[in-house]
Amino acid sequence: QQIKARELVKQSVNALKSFDFENGLLYAINAEALDSGYTKATYHLAAVQLRLGMAKDALDTLERLQKENPGDKAANLALLTAYIDTY
Repeated sequence: QQIKARELVKQSVNALKSFDFENGLLYAINAEALDSGYTKATYHLAAVQLRLGMAKDALDTLERLQKENPGDKAANLALLTAYIDTY
């Protein structure tokens, strides 16, 4: 599942580079939905959501990640940074 999630994240990045925001978001959602334990897919989804002005969705995504991984300093930092960026 992680390999599939990584591939979807790559496809999302490539779509965003081509200004194909709809598919970039869809690939990110699909990568995160695999629930593979590949947390980079969740970080990527939140980053895409922030980039597209979907601040509430991004904060919800990062809050869920932080709740699932309370001791993960990167998750805590990502959530804090998102709060600051969207303030």
